[in-house]
Amino acid sequence: MVATPLAEVALALSMAFFSLMILMLFSITQKPITASVSQAVEIQNSQKPLADKPSDTTLVIYHNGRFLDENCV
Repeated sequence: MVATPLAEVALALSMAFFSLMILMLFSITQKPITASVSQAVEIQNSQKPLADKPSDTTLVIYHNGRFLDENCV
């Protein structure tokens, strides 16, 4: 039995629509989880005072054969 090209296309389209139908039914039947997620997330202030940061850091950039730091423009 030889399948025609139109039958192959029809079979592929029916499989695609069937998989979309299953995904749609699955998404409709699920409860929204936004309420539980929003309760689980806590916003924390992670900013530290500037005094805790080390002051001996130096920024050096090498560009076009020259070293640049925060004093060079």
